[in-house]
Amino acid sequence: MITTTVTSDQVADRLGLPRPESDSPQARQWQIWIDQAVRRISSYQMLHNLTDPNPDTVDDVVLEAVATMADHPSRSTQVTVAVDDASTSRSYKAGTGTVSLDDWWGELWPDQIADGAFSVRPSFQPDRRRCW
Repeated sequence: MITTTVTSDQVADRLGLPRPESDSPQARQWQIWIDQAVRRISSYQMLHNLTDPNPDTVDDVVLEAVATMADHPSRSTQVTVAVDDASTSRSYKAGTGTVSLDDWWGELWPDQIADGAFSVRPSFQPDRRRCW
């Protein structure tokens, strides 16, 4: 069974933000994302019949995935603030609203997950028949 020791305090530390109060909406949201990441890892493990990953690696993956979500929680891609004659804009990567772990499966199971990529050696063999 997959478990994690990641807390909302660790997410805040990873992002360089103040630690949220334990009952704050932000801490609850981050805890939901932590739980969601653990459930997705467990589901993936069961679906592919994989062994238990290293617990420290699970913590690292959950922390990075949740920190990414916390850094880009909404689907907005640009925020512009205008005051008098000045304005400032900030662009964001579009969030998905869910914890994405697709890039992390190879970290969790490095010897058991094939990346699906293959190599094709470029070559050319001309037709053996002559032109018309």
